[in-house]
Amino acid sequence: MKLIVVEEHYMSKKINEQYMKEMTKIVSPAVCSRLEGLQGFLENNKEISDLGELRIAAMDKQGVDMQVISYGNNSPMDLPAETSVQLCRQANDELAAAIKKYPTRFAGFAVLPVGNPQAAADELLRAVKQLGFVGASLNGAYNGRFYDEPEFYPIFEKAAELNVPIYFHPGFPDEKAADYYYKGENIPTAVSAVFSSFGYGWHVDVGVHMIRMILSGIFDKLPNLKLITGHWGELVPYYFDRIDETIPQSLTGFTRKFSEIYKEHVYITPSGIASRGPAILAIGEMGADHVLWSHDFPYIKRDDVKDFLMGLPVSEAEKEKMAYKNAEALLNL
Repeated sequence: MKLIVVEEHYMSKKINEQYMKEMTKIVSPAVCSRLEGLQGFLENNKEISDLGELRIAAMDKQGVDMQVISYGNNSPMDLPAETSVQLCRQANDELAAAIKKYPTRFAGFAVLPVGNPQAAADELLRAVKQLGFVGASLNGAYNGRFYDEPEFYPIFEKAAELNVPIYFHPGFPDEKAADYYYKGENIPTAVSAVFSSFGYGWHVDVGVHMIRMILSGIFDKLPNLKLITGHWGELVPYYFDRIDETIPQSLTGFTRKFSEIYKEHVYITPSGIASRGPAILAIGEMGADHVLWSHDFPYIKRDDVKDFLMGLPVSEAEKEKMAYKNAEALLNL
């Protein structure tokens, strides 16, 4: 069975050099230390910067036919707009060159200079129409601001117009929120750093972000808009009944329940979380039609990425949808 995975990452050494030069001027020492850690990952893991044979060899070993690749952490979207616009174009051009070389193995999500929403919408248009990208990926909120704010509307309006989805990938939570929720005198600093990010915190952050997008009413304005979120929906599908009950239509004024809006406009992926219980629950809540597969390569490296899907207690037809059919339809592959 063919397998398309949609949350796979690369980072450019050339772009990261400029990124670090700019970001270390404007962030706190704690954030700077985190960025340096990610730079170390880039320097010590060849797969993250490879867009060729090394990546393809890993895909072949894992049973992956195509990766939909997006920019990883230390993303140029984090930068102030005046720097971000050019570096995002450069990153997209770099990925587009690899897709052109390996068109049956790679596809791409664009990175966007969200600090200038109109420039971001223009870059999405260029990436889709000129470079052949299949959507965009956003790594967390921008400078402590969520994308339900009206200023960011042009980005989503353009995505709906182009009929391409936007992937809400985790980014590090706002520093003040991270300090409040995840630090403590009895929690070692190294533990707190993971707890606030990929251990738990950034999953909550993306889940809250997705809830905010729905509660903002954006899908009434853009009924064609589609979003994707990883890690089995970043906890949100587990709370559908609770949210429907406590934030009802009488309060929101919507014509549909929260869960109905989510299930129509949002697609979820596993992002390498090969946990049978959460998978069964999430698929049951969303339905196989709104599940895409993902590996989260190379942050996660699993040789059973395909075997896990094949072993789930769902029908062959449902496995085919999650493995490749949903991705082909949603991403116009």
